[in-house]
Amino acid sequence: MKSALDSKIKGIESESVKRIRIIDFIQNEIIDKTEVRKGTRENYNTLRKQLIKLEEKMGKSVYTHEFNEQYYNTFIEQIRVQNNRLHSVRNAYKSLRAVLRKIALKYKVKVFDLTLELPQSKKVSEIRKVDKVYLTYEQIQKLIDYEPENERYRNAKLIFLTLFFTGTRYSDVFKVKPEYHYSKNGIEFSYARFVTQKNNKEVIIPILKPLADAIKANSGKTAYRVHETQFNIDVKKIIELSGIKEEHTLSYTDSYGAVKFETKEFFKFVSSHTGRRSFVTNLINLIPVTILTKITSHELRDNSIIFSYNKISLLDNAVLFIRELMRLQETDKDHFTLRLV
Repeated sequence: MKSALDSKIKGIESESVKRIRIIDFIQNEIIDKTEVRKGTRENYNTLRKQLIKLEEKMGKSVYTHEFNEQYYNTFIEQIRVQNNRLHSVRNAYKSLRAVLRKIALKYKVKVFDLTLELPQSKKVSEIRKVDKVYLTYEQIQKLIDYEPENERYRNAKLIFLTLFFTGTRYSDVFKVKPEYHYSKNGIEFSYARFVTQKNNKEVIIPILKPLADAIKANSGKTAYRVHETQFNIDVKKIIELSGIKEEHTLSYTDSYGAVKFETKEFFKFVSSHTGRRSFVTNLINLIPVTILTKITSHELRDNSIIFSYNKISLLDNAVLFIRELMRLQETDKDHFTLRLV
């Protein structure tokens, strides 16, 4: 079985591997592997489809021993034309580079090394920092006041409120359940405790009052699971229906690396990550970053060794978070237009 599979991937019936068809390797060694995370498999399936289009354009199968700078240039130009965002081009570049490295490692063959063999001008650089939307507390109040017309939108609203008031990633949002309780020295709150999917870190996240109220209004149930693609459609609609329709202008980097601007209604910019971004943006200048990053599971990139001395427990960190919010709500009422605790 393995021999037959290897023969198919390599494109030859020889113990000496000289060529591997890239799309077959992606299918058999990544997409078909159940132990590989779903998001990773979806990402590489996108690359596989892009390479199939390259094969159609070239009129032949694409093997590693032939893949060179000319093939790469054709591939990247194809991606640039198909997409209008550098982010998509960068993802394709990184995925292709990773696949070629995996092939070289597994079969001990020489492959075209995008890092070493491409001239700097041909590499897809990191994306420049561009604007992203976030919701203020005034805007989220509009969503809280909005009464959805059906169960689907009610669930989408609860998902977004969970993202907004916990700062979780979408991959973890359905793990947020108020299963634990803290009460000591005048501080009382429920909290969720779980291990994040992306970086496998344990977190303790307090359930803030607006989210607790939303769960209570939902008969004590948290949101049910919905695929992220469907949620990204629904969340735009509920933001629009809640009355957040003003036009907004953001910068973006096009597929050729040029910074451009686009203006459209605010809700059209909203996605699954907007809730997490809003949570952090609304608090980043008010809550100490050492406390906030333990809630959100962000990594502190500062090289200073001082951060390694932050040994506070996750629960004590959550208590400090709640204590800070209680203080800030009383001292900065212009910013905190709704009560979080």
